[in-house]
Amino acid sequence: MSRKILFVALVGLIVIFGVSRKSVLDADHLDLRYHFKLVDAAHVNEPKPGDAFAYHGPSKTFADNAICSLYGQQFISHPNAVNLTVFNYLGESVHWAMGQSETVAQQSIWEWFHFDEHVYSISLDKIFRQTAERENMRERCRDKVFEKATEDGYFVFIVETVYLDRDRDGVERYVKFNPRPIVTSDCTANCGTGVSLETLLDVGWLTKQKKNWNIVQVFGANQPSGDDA
Repeated sequence: MSRKILFVALVGLIVIFGVSRKSVLDADHLDLRYHFKLVDAAHVNEPKPGDAFAYHGPSKTFADNAICSLYGQQFISHPNAVNLTVFNYLGESVHWAMGQSETVAQQSIWEWFHFDEHVYSISLDKIFRQTAERENMRERCRDKVFEKATEDGYFVFIVETVYLDRDRDGVERYVKFNPRPIVTSDCTANCGTGVSLETLLDVGWLTKQKKNWNIVQVFGANQPSGDDA
């Protein structure tokens, strides 16, 4: 494919997404959160691994504070930083095409579509629960959690991992919840359904499609994965 054809193809694609051009071409924290299924820590107060948070399905909001800590303060800090970079391949291609602009008209088009954030990087610390401790529920907290989980419209999710921003004095940045809400033994057939971890992310349609279309990819050391993600 010649550079001229590639140029025309890229312009056509960008025009299709003209209204949301910045989101299509950029990489940002929404891409990172959706890739690893992380919830913005701003939705809850001082989250810690093992904390149980109530989520109200109808209003799509978390209760500000944890119900209690289901497993107590049984968590550890990862010894190494989690360094992550989100890369937008389409954004990189457009940057390349901008460099090939030969006429004033072409340069004017790129100026209208100006952006400079097709790479997003962040450095995090993380604290997480140890797998061996997961079955040791604190009885008093368990009763409170089960009571809330049976209330109409409420779902209780347990914090697995908390990510702290190394550039902001350890402020909580992201929360990794267990993907399944708490379900009691006497739960009815449809209990615990209707809300999933996907619902909690609240990243928008376009962010999801960027990942589905393989426009963005995440690289880095100590990426969230496995039981302590």
